[in-house]
Amino acid sequence: MILIITIGSKNVGYGHLSRSILIQNKIRKKSEIFIFNENQKIIDLKKKKVISFKEASFKLFERKIIICDFANSKVIKNRKLKFFLNEIAKTNAKIIFFDDLKKQKFYKNFFKKERITLIRPYADKYEKNVYYGLKYFVANPNLNKKIRKKINKKITNILITFGGSDANDYTSKILNYLLYFNYLDDYLITVVVGPYYDRHKIFKLKKNLLLNKIKWVHKINDISKLIQKSDLVITTCGTTKYEVAAVRCPQIVIQISKISEKKNNLFQKENLSVTLKYNFNRMQFNKIFKKILSFELRKKLYKNCRHKIDTKGIKRLERFI
Repeated sequence: MILIITIGSKNVGYGHLSRSILIQNKIRKKSEIFIFNENQKIIDLKKKKVISFKEASFKLFERKIIICDFANSKVIKNRKLKFFLNEIAKTNAKIIFFDDLKKQKFYKNFFKKERITLIRPYADKYEKNVYYGLKYFVANPNLNKKIRKKINKKITNILITFGGSDANDYTSKILNYLLYFNYLDDYLITVVVGPYYDRHKIFKLKKNLLLNKIKWVHKINDISKLIQKSDLVITTCGTTKYEVAAVRCPQIVIQISKISEKKNNLFQKENLSVTLKYNFNRMQFNKIFKKILSFELRKKLYKNCRHKIDTKGIKRLERFI
């Protein structure tokens, strides 16, 4: 049996949890997921309830494989998760780590080198004993059916999506910028808002901006359908950008922090999107928006995505399990 340990909450986002669920759904072996949130609580996803540290630790010794999917920087802040890694170190289980930043020394504090398989989908440089790069991006299986065969010369449909919570409220910021530069009347805009996005902000946007042409999507299980129908996607530096690239849709990726800038190095290196840097202003946004209107640029992004990213990451992962 396999245990998957991950993080997920309104503030830290749900990218890691989403990937863990995809892994669980794909692997044929019996598995379960434990979620560590910022309140130092452990949630059993199957039972949908909080469990004690003692109960979670007891289950470790029944597992032959443990998959850890979380940013190691979060472990330092989550005392309970750090203690849990010490408990994992006492088992004989094989450990598979999904990681986002280069901190191999961090794992040496807990485990012997031979026990760890380290997978870094965001890495842009070769590292010894690390499986790295876009080929280990874990994609939704439905993406295979949504891959675009071509892109339109003119942008008509724009998709805006900033994850489950959009804690920094980029939804409001981007819509206000589009309004300021009189772009709202030129495009059909769809905005996906996650379950934890503040509903009062949506009401305020609808009231103040009179966004009659905007389609609001509140609940969606498979965003790939919307990506496929879009000529441009505006999103943050999370897991959605990989899905957008896999579908081969041009996109503007917003880096929301200095950490996300590092995580986005590979995307920039491979030229898979147009990027807005951390703390951008409306003039910088307008410059990038005008830039991506170029069909030649979007065609280049499309070709790069076709050659650099696929949906077979989950199959590559299976060989470790």
